[in-house]
Amino acid sequence: MSDALHDLRTMVWKEWAEFVRQRSTIISMALFLVIFGVFLPAQRGKPWVDSAAPFFNSVLFPIMLVLGIVADSFAGERERHTLETLLASRLSDRAILFGKYIAILVYAWGITIASLLLGAVVVNVWDSGGPLVFYPARVASAALLFSLFGGGFAAAAGVLMSLHSSTVRQAAQMLSIGMTAIFVAVFAVLAVLPDAVVNPVIKRLRDLGPSGLIIAITLTLAAVDALLLTIAALRFRRTRLVLD
Repeated sequence: MSDALHDLRTMVWKEWAEFVRQRSTIISMALFLVIFGVFLPAQRGKPWVDSAAPFFNSVLFPIMLVLGIVADSFAGERERHTLETLLASRLSDRAILFGKYIAILVYAWGITIASLLLGAVVVNVWDSGGPLVFYPARVASAALLFSLFGGGFAAAAGVLMSLHSSTVRQAAQMLSIGMTAIFVAVFAVLAVLPDAVVNPVIKRLRDLGPSGLIIAITLTLAAVDALLLTIAALRFRRTRLVLD
């Protein structure tokens, strides 16, 4: 294994170890899996896998889970006075930055996928009559992709905000304001665009079909994630982080 991959893995494991030591994280994970992986699927039974709920859950939940912890990524280290120690280590800038990003994303994405799989098991055990059921292939693939890259967007934006925030609270506030501004701007633009512009776009999206639309959205999210990570990498300077 190359030194770069070893450093990246070291950083990821460090972050996960800190997640596990936090009682609030363990409680949140358990509640999340019990409610969305057991209770709600058991309430619906086998119709759960064909409903819209699992898909929308898989889109929203990674973002929610990421937003709950990402502000702590660098601002938390700064508050705990551990950032200087981390930056003084032999780990490279990229290993520190991408290690934190990957750890947060895999944590949120993993819990989301675990809740979907647990829900499928629960409905088949709870409602054992008839054949086994699972999520439709197109829904499952869209859920996997959107949860990964949607969570990646929140993680990249959060890491970027946390880089130069002096406190976790400040990072969380900036992230909340930024996310809200993005959604408001998107809806505002859509509201003022004339039909002559909107209708051709809608027609083209319909022409793509479900599979094409999934690919188009995935590629768009991936491009936005890559852009935010590039900006974060350009802003990551050890001397600036220590002085800030």
